[in-house]
Amino acid sequence: MKWENLSKLVDIVKEELQNYGYFSAEIKFAYDSRPDFNNSKNSRIINKQVGAFRTNCMDCLDRTNVVQSVLSRNIAFLQL
Repeated sequence: MKWENLSKLVDIVKEELQNYGYFSAEIKFAYDSRPDFNNSKNSRIINKQVGAFRTNCMDCLDRTNVVQSVLSRNIAFLQL
């Protein structure tokens, strides 16, 4: 349970974390109709995600989840 290793891991992957980005889009639709996602008039891509992180479970699923939550928190900070 060496929590300081999480910050070391984030430092190692920080550049990739920022370069991978995240996907976001703006979708416009009226309340009386379903959105047409294929119609470029109704949707606009704002950001594209170009990568993803994969975490292998070495010995404990809890540790895998902790690593994923640290990466997710960093992405959330980028989005906000």
